[in-house]
Amino acid sequence: LNTDLDFTVYGVYRDIYSSLIDAYNRGQGLYQQFYNGYSRYSNYMYLCQQADEALKRAESYPLIMTQSQYNRYKEKAQSHIESLKESFSSLLFHILDRFISEPDKAPENIKELIEATKKEPATNKRILDSWNEAFGLGYYELPDGRRSDQMTSEEWQNALKELFLKTHSLTINGEPATAEETFTHYGQQRLLTALELFYKGIDGIKELYRATTGEEMDGVDEAEETRLLEALEDIVGTDWRSKEETRRKEEAESPLYPLQGLINGLIDGTTASSTVWKYYEAPPELTKHDIIAESLCFYNGEESEDGEPQLKEFKADYPALYKALEAYIKEAVPALKNLKPAQYSKELISWGELAELDIIGYKTLVAPDESQIAEEIAEDESISYSQHSRYWKRGIAIIQNPPEWRVDENGDYIE
Repeated sequence: LNTDLDFTVYGVYRDIYSSLIDAYNRGQGLYQQFYNGYSRYSNYMYLCQQADEALKRAESYPLIMTQSQYNRYKEKAQSHIESLKESFSSLLFHILDRFISEPDKAPENIKELIEATKKEPATNKRILDSWNEAFGLGYYELPDGRRSDQMTSEEWQNALKELFLKTHSLTINGEPATAEETFTHYGQQRLLTALELFYKGIDGIKELYRATTGEEMDGVDEAEETRLLEALEDIVGTDWRSKEETRRKEEAESPLYPLQGLINGLIDGTTASSTVWKYYEAPPELTKHDIIAESLCFYNGEESEDGEPQLKEFKADYPALYKALEAYIKEAVPALKNLKPAQYSKELISWGELAELDIIGYKTLVAPDESQIAEEIAEDESISYSQHSRYWKRGIAIIQNPPEWRVDENGDYIE
């Protein structure tokens, strides 16, 4: 370094060298920082993956409990069931139902009265007028007047096919399609239309009705809207009732949904079904025994709007049987002995008390089943969602003699 130029050149090279070293060191630092961060997050991902796999493995196992833990849920369920109340009216119909299904357990006088109803014709107008609709007794009628109840199953199936092919035709490569190809093609088109309606919901149904008829779908209340959507679900096949309406029609059974014909018609581009379901005008010849044996629900409150048993109506229709059952209950259940008729609808006695008195059927009723025990488990806030899921999917495993560190102070299993 003899001249000022040499010193200047040297300084420039030194600065370049220092810059390179600094850049290298900075790059190495960033490189190391990246891999430290990558390694940290990689470890997090690994832990998440391990936790996810552990949860999946856990879901393949049943919910594990100690015997005392399971017994506690069972006792809660039983206590809840035993606390349920019965009124005199509901008890009477329960006992009658059991005596009809198990006549050997009925007192002799009640057994004879039940047997006598087999020779007495039914006279209750309310029940007779609703019998056909309640039991789906009727027939389909084709446009030409033919009826499903006047045809064999094979004849009815063929009639439906002929009716369909009259209004649906298909050509493939210039040649008429076979019946099977035609059914398949239009079935696919119906399904696509139904899926589109299912996506749009009730607004889509109203829109299609408007486009088909030029009118608004007026006078359809919320309950009817629900039935329309249920009928649509049946066509689409979204639940256990999948294609149930099609099966019923092919087998000439009553429609599952009252508005099924409207939905089918709209999907086919009309406003009506090609077949019409009609209930028989007159009920079949029934005995009083038919009514109490096959549909006690007409009296016990299941069919009434307010859920109240039709005890007065039953008393008028079966006076002798009513008196015998009334006397039997008041003798068998001392707590109801002095009960006045005005109190017959009040819930006064528990299932547990009836089971202790050995009233027919109640010892079985107060013994909780798995679903009732599950309800108690579901109400326990200490049980996690994952544990609930395992119970429903895999059931319960009761561990015997668990190690002490696996059991808490309440005797519950620690997972």
